[in-house]
Amino acid sequence: MHDTANATTEVPSAFDKLMELQAYKEFIEHFSDTIVSAEDALSFNRIAEGILEVLQEQQTYHAQKVQYYTNILKELTV
Repeated sequence: MHDTANATTEVPSAFDKLMELQAYKEFIEHFSDTIVSAEDALSFNRIAEGILEVLQEQQTYHAQKVQYYTNILKELTV
């Protein structure tokens, strides 16, 4: 579980910045591969629609997880 009670505003270390940069580069590469694999079969409208659908599905999924843990907390504090 992520505890934000004692969160600080620490400046990321050089290692953290490097890891974030590497993760970003990998994300861009994979995302680019996904779009390139669809460009001959789908219009730009369908690609944009697909990206929006994926983001909405992720949002719904995470909202359900929040509700799940909220329900556990409610049950524990009854």
